[in-house]
This record gives sequence, C-alpha cells and structure tokens, in this order.
Amino acid sequence: MRTAKLIKVFLITIFAANAFAQDLPEAPLPPKWIEFGEQEESEYLKNIGSELKLYLKEIKEVDKERYFDLLRDYYFRSMNYPMLRNVEKKMRDTDKEILEYEILTEGLSAKYKKAKDSEKEKIRKDIEKNLTYLFDLKENMRAIEVQQLETRIDELKEKIKARKQNKPTIIKRRIEELLGDDKYLEWE
Repeated sequence: MRTAKLIKVFLITIFAANAFAQDLPEAPLPPKWIEFGEQEESEYLKNIGSELKLYLKEIKEVDKERYFDLLRDYYFRSMNYPMLRNVEKKMRDTDKEILEYEILTEGLSAKYKKAKDSEKEKIRKDIEKNLTYLFDLKENMRAIEVQQLETRIDELKEKIKARKQNKPTIIKRRIEELLGDDKYLEWE
C-alpha cells in the first residue's frame, strides 16, 4: 500500500515537472567562440613567434571566429606536460607543428584573397608547399597511431590468451576475495 502511494507521488512529481518545463523558454545556445579581452588575447599571443602572429593577424581580419579558435588551440597545445613519456612528447610536438602549419596556410590563404594578381602565384606556391609538408606530418602521425594500436592489440591478445588458460585460478581467487577467504594470502 505504501509503495503504491510512493509511486503515485513520484508520477505526479514527474508529470508536474514536465508540464512546468514545457512553459519555460528555451535557453539560447552559447556562441561557438568567445572573443577574448585584450589582456587575455595578449596572454595567448605572448608565446607565439612573430611570423605566426602576422599570419594570425591576417586570419583575424578575414574570420575572427577561426582566429580565436586557432589562438585557443595554439595556447593549449603549447602547455607543458612534464609527466609525458618521450613518445607522447614527440606526438604533442608534432601536433603543435601541424597547428603551426595550419595557421601559416590559412594566413597565406587570407593574404591571397587580398593580394594583387602579380603576388597571387607566389602565395599559391607557398600554400602548396605548406600543404604538402602538412599532409606528410599528418600521415606520419597516423602511421604512429596505427603502430601504437597494433601494439595494444597484440598485448590484449596475449592477455586474453593467458586469462583463458588461467580461468579456473582467476575465478577461484575472485571467489576467495568475495567470500573473505583470502585473509591468509595477503602479502603483509
């Protein structure tokens, strides 16, 4: 009897909450990007080389949203993580280099749109050179990821094989753990 009352109260609460929620206007979606204040923007630009700053300026003039996205990405990819292993550090450095070349390429693209016809062919060649290098960087990253995944798969296959062979022992140990029969098997 008491359970039935609780269920009724619960259903009434859910119904009332749902009816109330339908009357509320929808909250506006947050913008995809938020302009930084001058101080924050200068903080983000502080550790960027002068050449990249010029290209970021070109991008800002054409597409502020993309500018702030790239600036934010560069800031976070430049953070120092001292606990990373060498392979992880190399991957992060390569990832940062990829972003730098993306900034250079997009900056050149913005520059191309404003350039005189006489300058456009040189800028186009620079874009092609950067994109070729960028493509190679990204493919190298993918190759490293594939190698890491293959290594992980091999490790998991070995683990599965060993666990299958030791299934009775593993189950017995877990039973002892659950039932508290393993107190004499503790290390200390």
